[in-house]
Parts: sequence; C-alpha cells; structure tokens
Amino acid sequence: MPRFRQLSALLNSYQSDAPHHWLAWLYVAHDCRGQGVGTGLLARHHQVVDQRGLPVDVVVTNERARDFLAAHGYVAGLPLYLSSGPRLWPLRRSGLSSARSDHASRNEEV
Repeated sequence: MPRFRQLSALLNSYQSDAPHHWLAWLYVAHDCRGQGVGTGLLARHHQVVDQRGLPVDVVVTNERARDFLAAHGYVAGLPLYLSSGPRLWPLRRSGLSSARSDHASRNEEV
C-alpha cells in the first residue's frame, strides 16, 4: 500500500486540474506489433477526444511507449522517479477540436 500511495501522489502532482482525458491503457500484443494496430487504436481515440477539444495526458513506463506516443503528437515531459520502481514518462497531446478544424476549413474554402 505505501508504494501505491507514492505512485498516486506522484501522478497527482503531474496531472492537471484543467479538463483533459487520461489515456489509461494502450497495449498491443507482441505478435501484432508493427502492423498498425496501435496506430489505429490511437487514431480512433484521438477522433473521440478531438471532438471534445480535450488534451490527453498519459504516463508510460518504458521508452518504446514514450517514443511511440511522441511519434503520434504527444510531448514528453521530464521523467518521474519513484524511490523504488520504474522511471515514468508523462506525455501530453494538446487538445484539438474537429469542430473548430472543420469550421476553419469551410471558411477557407469560401
């Protein structure tokens, strides 16, 4: 329980009070990696949050996940350290609004 409290306190210190979406889990089985599955799942997720104009926060435990998300528009923050445990990387993707983007596109076409 003490380690969970430490993790919770660390994540709460990172997490914004502003409206945002928290990406809790994104996992692709090892034998399915490199086939676009993760990219497809993330694209669908982005469609949903972009309609709401929300930024997305996530914390990952390895460099591969950090680099994958960075390649999809997430910006990595400084690593977070637990006294005993993995290094954690917080990432954030700015909120994009499909409605605003569609409106701006229509205005440019006129």
